Amino acid sequence: MQSLFSILNNKSFSSPIIKGVNASLTVEAANEILVDMFTEKIKEFATAAYVKNHVLHIACLSSVAAQELKLREHEIIDATNKKMKFNAIKKIKYLS
Repeated sequence: MQSLFSILNNKSFSSPIIKGVNASLTVEAANEILVDMFTEKIKEFATAAYVKNHVLHIACLSSVAAQELKLREHEIIDATNKKMKFNAIKKIKYLS
């Protein structure tokens, strides 16, 4: 039998408002991680756009930037999930 706290906690993650807030916080965290990994220069070429269905979409203006992000994709996912303290993203898609 589950405790009342665990039931309410599970229900709160399924709320549309909470999902939207978590998605927004995840995008913000991903952008901070990109700056940490690649310096401020990355903002000119790539930025996290949105999260949908545990997929982080990153807008890239440069194929070189997209290739560098693809090479470090697992690091970005792991760092973002660690910062969010739950599995916020499972994969990354690149928008050009």
